[in-house]
Amino acid sequence: MGAALLIVVLSATPALAALAQSVTFLRMSPDAVVLRDSAYDSNMTVIRTTAGLIVVDNFMHRATTRLALAIATDSLGEGRIALAINTHGHDDHTWGNQIIAAGAAPPPILAHRATVAYMQARIGQMRDFFSRGPGIAQAAEDSLAVGAGLSDSTRSRLRSRATRIRQNLAAHADLVVTPPTISFTADTTIVVGGTRVILRSIGAAHSAGDVAVVVPAAGIMAVGDLALADELPGLDATSGDLAGWIAAVAALDSDASRLPVRWVVPGHGPVGDAGMLRATGDYLRGLADSVAAAVARGLDLLAAQSRLPLGAFIPGRADTERHRRNVEAAWLLRQLTLRRSPRGETGGLIQ
Repeated sequence: MGAALLIVVLSATPALAALAQSVTFLRMSPDAVVLRDSAYDSNMTVIRTTAGLIVVDNFMHRATTRLALAIATDSLGEGRIALAINTHGHDDHTWGNQIIAAGAAPPPILAHRATVAYMQARIGQMRDFFSRGPGIAQAAEDSLAVGAGLSDSTRSRLRSRATRIRQNLAAHADLVVTPPTISFTADTTIVVGGTRVILRSIGAAHSAGDVAVVVPAAGIMAVGDLALADELPGLDATSGDLAGWIAAVAALDSDASRLPVRWVVPGHGPVGDAGMLRATGDYLRGLADSVAAAVARGLDLLAAQSRLPLGAFIPGRADTERHRRNVEAAWLLRQLTLRRSPRGETGGLIQ
């Protein structure tokens, strides 16, 4: 399948060099392209219809989003955006909404209702960051200037914190968090310029409000971070749902066979096929079953992490920090499930 894709690396202009060294352009068909932001390895899918472009996800940096849209426009011969869709609310896929919504007649931006709520909360969080960030960075720098007795590790931590805050303040000085304008919670099918677009409402899985986008005419399924081709998925105990995620990738795999789908576009990394969904499901099921068994045996979190290395799920793979965090998230979610269960169904683990 990879041989069917034309991959061209386009260097960013000098003004964008600090944000992204390149945008990778993949032509899927005469009417569809996928663009990748090299800084975050994140993907944007753009499909041409007779009514304009359908844009699925975008990039964290507004300038990189603008560049990617310009490349897509040049490639597809169409600059109007008819519809934008966010597969979930995380910053590296949605902060480019600001660019999409900036025109005189901005297109609708669709997402799951939970994604809209998440991004509305981010408005206040980022307002606090811009208000408090300079003071926090200055406090760290002041501590470095006068803290003769600080350990090397403390100095390194303070220096890293101040640098990171200053960099983010500069990189996102123009940010206006822009939530989607239309939300939904059920599966939805719409037609844009004669092109059918199927929105699979997943809900809580990788995030609180995941969505998969299927365009049968293009043979494309864009799944956001529900599946990744060359890295582990990331489970978040505060907003994700492991059982929901396992069910979601199984349902999407069935959709991919039935529709059929030729390409699966992940939130990060190379485009693949439905095997990406199956591999993600295998990992997540193994994670859920193994952590449930560890909890049933009375193992604490540290013991579960030490006894469930990544190699136990994917032979030959060395353990990673992301996998350790996934074990932690699965362990916490399992504990939460037990606490919510009727007393007689916990096996006596929760008194």
